[in-house]
Amino acid sequence: LTQDFSISFRTDGLSKVFLGLIAFLWPLATVYAFEYIQHEGMEDKFFSFYTITYGITIGVASSANLITLYLFYELLTFATIPLIMHAMSKRAINASKKYCRFSHNFSLVTGAYAANNSSSLAIRSGSQPGNVIPPKLFKM
Repeated sequence: LTQDFSISFRTDGLSKVFLGLIAFLWPLATVYAFEYIQHEGMEDKFFSFYTITYGITIGVASSANLITLYLFYELLTFATIPLIMHAMSKRAINASKKYCRFSHNFSLVTGAYAANNSSSLAIRSGSQPGNVIPPKLFKM
């Protein structure tokens, strides 16, 4: 996007742990989802959004900075709304509205923090664009 605000990906120790968890647990959840969604119908629609959610979750886990994390968090919200309201019942639609409000309120707070602090963190720490959170913060 710009020198200070870029979309970038990186895998460090913690992201590898989360990527490993995603790689292990997602197929197990998929096996369960086949059984769960069988009685609901519209399996193609469900698994399309389910697969999109998988890709976006990998993007969240491998985000190199707060801007990328925020973007993928927002994408995750939009991709999971159809999964929540899949049944299209009144209860499912109300649950998706509540989820949307909660998720967007949280993302507004974190997005405001990222917009106000990510470039100053990069400048103060002397890190390169894309490495917004200085690695020395995570060393013990």
